[in-house]
Amino acid sequence: MWCFAGTLSFRELYNDIESWGKMERVDHPVSGQNRWLVIFIIETEFFISIKFIKDAGNLILDAPTPIYIWLPWLTISSIVLCYYLYLRFKPNRS
Repeated sequence: MWCFAGTLSFRELYNDIESWGKMERVDHPVSGQNRWLVIFIIETEFFISIKFIKDAGNLILDAPTPIYIWLPWLTISSIVLCYYLYLRFKPNRS
């Protein structure tokens, strides 16, 4: 599911970045349906992980999340966000 939804989402994102500020965007608007779907799935997973946070009463195993789990997620998410912002707002687009 992630393979197909993610692929469609990245394609929409690419089309959005490439057509930003061009007349092509007027003729073929980018809807972003799959991007919204992926965002809502990620949010749902985030809220499920909050449910099982330490001291919430739902955690069966009293162990904190290991650094090898949360550090790669945080690093990759930060890099992807910065790269998206760079592509979206870089000044010399043609």
